[in-house]
Amino acid sequence: MASEIAGVFSLDLLFNLALLVALSVLSGFIDKRWDRNRRSGQLLQGLLFGGAAVLGMLRPLVAGPGLIFDGRSVMISLCALFFGPVAGSIASLLPLGLRIQLGGVGTLVGCLVILSSMTLGWLGHRRLRRSGALPSTGQLHGFGLLVHLAMMALMLALPAELVWTVEKTIGPPVLLFYPLATILVGKILTDQLTARSALQALQRQARELQQRNVELERFNHTISHDLKSPLVTSMAFLSFLEQDLASDNRERIASDLHHLRTATRQMEQLLDGLLRFSRLGQPGEPPQSFFYDELIEEVQVLLGGLLQQHQVALEIRPCRLRLLAQRPRLLELWQNLIENAIKYRRADQPLQIRLGVISEPTATARFYVGDNGQGIEPGYAEKIFGLFEQLDRNTPGSGLGLALAKRIVEQYDGRIWVESAGAGQGCCFFFTLPAALADPRPPRC
Repeated sequence: MASEIAGVFSLDLLFNLALLVALSVLSGFIDKRWDRNRRSGQLLQGLLFGGAAVLGMLRPLVAGPGLIFDGRSVMISLCALFFGPVAGSIASLLPLGLRIQLGGVGTLVGCLVILSSMTLGWLGHRRLRRSGALPSTGQLHGFGLLVHLAMMALMLALPAELVWTVEKTIGPPVLLFYPLATILVGKILTDQLTARSALQALQRQARELQQRNVELERFNHTISHDLKSPLVTSMAFLSFLEQDLASDNRERIASDLHHLRTATRQMEQLLDGLLRFSRLGQPGEPPQSFFYDELIEEVQVLLGGLLQQHQVALEIRPCRLRLLAQRPRLLELWQNLIENAIKYRRADQPLQIRLGVISEPTATARFYVGDNGQGIEPGYAEKIFGLFEQLDRNTPGSGLGLALAKRIVEQYDGRIWVESAGAGQGCCFFFTLPAALADPRPPRC
């Protein structure tokens, strides 16, 4: 009996494997066009895996009246493992409905197997998301074995006279073949994800290289102008200082020293900004897990003196959003944006700065830093993020703050933009950080 069951199981497995391979190819096609972190992608993946599970149920191994076995546990568990609980739940609905409709002695057990497969897949998905790594072959085998050990344990819910027969005849083939099917399809999905990640990395590097070429051209201009300017000023006032020392003109000597200090400070700011900018391209410390609220509290401490000096009113919208990133770089991002707001404040009214997160069900979290400062004309909305760009040359600074902010945002696969009604109307900087979100689901803020 066991050998007959194993033979039938082998044919059934071949059918289900062919179905699973086709499924994985279609899944990769969907994943390229609809992001798995969005509801649309999760819905399509759930429908795909659920539909494939139903097809597998239409050609089951019939172990007795109302008692069927098929590959639904593999499909549903892998859907939840790779695409999360939303996709896994959707993939479970169609097989659940069909199994209830088929009825028979195994209806309860069949439904429980569907639910346990989805639950174990979801738990595995949570663990993989925390680690940030794709499952290895050994992990896939262990996962498949766990799912089907749970399946065989649920057979105890069958009538007592069927339990031993099912465990003895169905158990060995299930525990042998289905974990192997989990490995095969899991590796196909893993390879697709690896290839997609590699392609995205190449595309990101190409964009960064193009951006750096633009920045290099701007840097050459800076070397010939911005860095040369304080040197020329220093040389001129050194010459004046020599003349004033010779004539013992103390008033002019003090003025010469003041201009020399100003030029030296300008040079120092430019060199410090260039050093910080160049360090962004180098590997930093490992990512840390922390909450957005904690980050903003630390920014307030670091900028406490500056905020107090200019009597800045901070309006902070709390959000319990977990981030996974290099903390110093995100601190620098928020510091630069707040310092920029202080630098371009209006003299005729107290400065107010707003910080918060906008959460939308169909989009990644959007952070914002808004103010009631000088504002900006729409025509300059892109220009201000350029290297060494300053719309007002009379405002102190190196023109690197927003360029640094943009580079940090792009390192986390995000984008940054500014919105303003015009000069004197204040402005608001919006930015996204998809790669810095510990949980891609929209936060509740």
